[in-house]
Amino acid sequence: MKKCQLPVLPEDIESQILELLEYVKDVAVARMVCKRWKRLVDENSQLWRRLQGFTLPKRLPSEAEKWYRKAAECGNREAMVLLALLYYYGYQSQDATVLSLTFLRNSVAC
Repeated sequence: MKKCQLPVLPEDIESQILELLEYVKDVAVARMVCKRWKRLVDENSQLWRRLQGFTLPKRLPSEAEKWYRKAAECGNREAMVLLALLYYYGYQSQDATVLSLTFLRNSVAC
């Protein structure tokens, strides 16, 4: 069986292309393409800052917490509020109470 080999673009070009993604579901799909794209997405603070379409989780709150925290640390106000709500409504994590108040204050201040 012949393996299809796609040409590899320079990382800065790929990062700029990935920055065009706006919604969480699109970023989730992009992260599954390959290890390189997963790393480029995870390291791209501009993408995380502008990301939209977060929702409160129906299951796997620990996974939601990781996404919210990453986006909140990059300055995403929507993620800050949802992270604070996740903690407020009972999700228990390390430093959850302190973090929820911090993210809620930061989201209001922005």
